[in-house]
Amino acid sequence: MHHGPPRPGSEHHPAASHDQAAAHTDPEHPLGPLALPEPEPQPRRVTVRVRRRLTTRQEHPLTVIVGLAHNGRVHLGADSAGVAGYTLTVRADAKLFRTGPYVMGFTSSFRMGQLLRYAFQPPAPDGDDLHRFMVTTWVDALRTCLKNGGWARKDSEQEQAGTFLVGIHGRLLTIDSDYQVGESIAPYAAVGCGQDLALGALHATQHLGLKPRTRLTAALAAAAHHSAGVAEPFTHVATRR
Repeated sequence: MHHGPPRPGSEHHPAASHDQAAAHTDPEHPLGPLALPEPEPQPRRVTVRVRRRLTTRQEHPLTVIVGLAHNGRVHLGADSAGVAGYTLTVRADAKLFRTGPYVMGFTSSFRMGQLLRYAFQPPAPDGDDLHRFMVTTWVDALRTCLKNGGWARKDSEQEQAGTFLVGIHGRLLTIDSDYQVGESIAPYAAVGCGQDLALGALHATQHLGLKPRTRLTAALAAAAHHSAGVAEPFTHVATRR
């Protein structure tokens, strides 16, 4: 630290400082206006709120259900895998069943499937517009059943359930987790983690003249061979003649 007299050239000149400061803002100042450097842009702070869906249910259920409409009947096939994390249980309770004129095959949750099989009393179709009936009367009864069984949930005021296939009157329908009723122009469908593999097999066999059960088994085998979430044995069910 320096304690002696001011060094030459180190003296402080308040007037000069004042003149320079004034020159910054006064264009007629004797020193003239001084060009100030442009201030560096400050990074803009952006707050992003991320809303996460809190759910214990899998977005892509570890299973595969396949369906095929053929000659006025609907045939379904399913695997038997029950997967939780890295644990696989081969279930004795099938994912397929017949109830009244309907056949169903479920993904998403065995609890949902049990409610569909034992608690749900699906109304019989009425009128000529089957799709309209399924979207309104049938789905309303389904929502009531799942809510009473403690399985349905709400997210942002939207009710959500699970995904499954339904066969009725020779038509194959997909009930999605938002309760929409879908029907493909193709006479086959698949849901679950192995659905893409199964759909490929169903497409590849559509002109080979194979029986419905043979085609469904081939689709299930393709999914089981390439997907860790699909396992034998395979089960089948079909609507009554």
